[in-house]
Amino acid sequence: MKSDLIKRNFLSHKKPQGEITRGKTAPGRLRRTDLLMSLYDPFLFSVNSIVPGYYVDLGYGHTPLTTIESYHYFSSLNQNLIFLGVEIDPVRVRNAQPFTKERLMFRCGGFNLPVNNSEPVRYIRAFNVLRQYHENDVNDAYEMMASYLSPGGIILDGTSNPSGTIWTANIIRKHKAGYKEEALVFSYSGKEEFSPDIFPPYLIKKWIHKMGDESPVRAFFDQFRFSYKQSLMFPGGSKRKFVKSAFYLKEFSNVCCRKRFLNRGYLIWWYPS
Repeated sequence: MKSDLIKRNFLSHKKPQGEITRGKTAPGRLRRTDLLMSLYDPFLFSVNSIVPGYYVDLGYGHTPLTTIESYHYFSSLNQNLIFLGVEIDPVRVRNAQPFTKERLMFRCGGFNLPVNNSEPVRYIRAFNVLRQYHENDVNDAYEMMASYLSPGGIILDGTSNPSGTIWTANIIRKHKAGYKEEALVFSYSGKEEFSPDIFPPYLIKKWIHKMGDESPVRAFFDQFRFSYKQSLMFPGGSKRKFVKSAFYLKEFSNVCCRKRFLNRGYLIWWYPS
């Protein structure tokens, strides 16, 4: 049975699909998402990428701060990359128009992106958007967004705290046969005291309700907490405990322990193939 989200899509293909978010945002809240992606798949955003298309910031909120910050960050890496901020609230889109530039624009839309066949998409960031939806809507939203991606493109679905210092995000990759969930990322800036329990309140919608079940994410956190206890045997501050926990966790789970991620506060949990 299709969720209400997809049912509405069948009723009206032109109407933006989704609901208006609270729209809260703050300067720098999503900067760490751009740093992550520039490390995770730098070629995707490069001028020589074989994956064409826009950088889409879906649900940027009351003000277009996050889209503008991403524009400045990635423009230093690729002067040809085009940025599209998408909001379902027409008032927010109208208020964003004074910030448009040659490669930065804002349009009204939802999960059914406001792009045409001549406007491919390489990346969609949907942060603090799906958290307000029903759990049954998540996969349908992924499917809808993925239908606009070029093969090899990525969706980043995440939830953060208000300042962006702690968040989790799902990395979804578009393939010719559909899409695949690739990894769950835990982001820790080092500004708070670390323990694995800082993350569950900001788990993505797909996993937030699974912590009480016999689920992969609950098993992961059981292993994460055990690994954290092991890290306490060694001296050092919170960042060191974060890194040490990840190395112990690797004994139980398929996590990435490359220094370029861990030293910057990113723990990547690869989903089983």
